[in-house]
Amino acid sequence: MELGIDQFLETLTLGDMVLIRYLLTDHPELLFYSAVKHVLDEGVNVIIVDAFSTFHVFTTMLKFSGRDVTFLKNLPTVRIGGLVQEGKVVATINPFNDVSIFAQELSRKIKDIATPGTMIFFLGAGKLLSIWENNPYDLSRFFIEIIMKTRITKEFRSVVFANAGVLKPETFEKLEFYIPIIVELKDGGKKAEILKHVHPRFVGLGVVP
Repeated sequence: MELGIDQFLETLTLGDMVLIRYLLTDHPELLFYSAVKHVLDEGVNVIIVDAFSTFHVFTTMLKFSGRDVTFLKNLPTVRIGGLVQEGKVVATINPFNDVSIFAQELSRKIKDIATPGTMIFFLGAGKLLSIWENNPYDLSRFFIEIIMKTRITKEFRSVVFANAGVLKPETFEKLEFYIPIIVELKDGGKKAEILKHVHPRFVGLGVVP
């Protein structure tokens, strides 16, 4: 059985966080595009958290595939590092600060612009985690300060895109441990499979953009 991206997103409640796992050969921008478009059509506010210009990579690939990305360029974006600016940047955060300072600043910026029920799309999480993966203490603080606190406050829903290929396997395993819902891209990104979900009945189902 397969779920459309709209049906899948309807399984999420406030505080839920989804990890979209992909590899360099995949096209995660396809799922991202469909998900953002559906959420906006439903009248839900969207915030992009863009680590190291991943948003620009996504929009570039989407343009090459013939899709209209005009609406993406108007989305409020919190920029974390990177050389190319994409979206309507409302804040820029230095990823090389102390982890706790970074986490506090990111949380504050998001709360400043978010409304109840906002959907956050975090792009380039793998690149960001690679900064701290050789320091277990900093890595643990990141998971607690960003992921656990976001889930506990239950103010938003979050979709995190992470390239598994840029991290050590053990680092990605930790990320998967902290995030309650995991979706893995298949067939280059044309479809996906739910590997983990807070509601077990969804595990094993497919998701199509």
